[in-house]
Amino acid sequence: MVAVDVTGQEVFFPLEFYLYRLSTATATTGSLVKKVTFQESDNTYHYLFDNLTSGYYRVVVSHRCNDSPATNFNLDIDAAF
Repeated sequence: MVAVDVTGQEVFFPLEFYLYRLSTATATTGSLVKKVTFQESDNTYHYLFDNLTSGYYRVVVSHRCNDSPATNFNLDIDAAF
């Protein structure tokens, strides 16, 4: 699982969370795994991406003003438990 939370930050809606699967640790583009969009009426500032397999990923948080700086990370399910 990967948790993304922007609670307490200045957010403008719609708020979008993107999860990309990468081929390598240094890849700059990847395949979109999931996109989730929240409106102000949802009152939601976080999302939990679950049912993931081990591999390299990138999360991007986007709203009408900007995209968050994306950081690549390695999710190793075997090492997590």
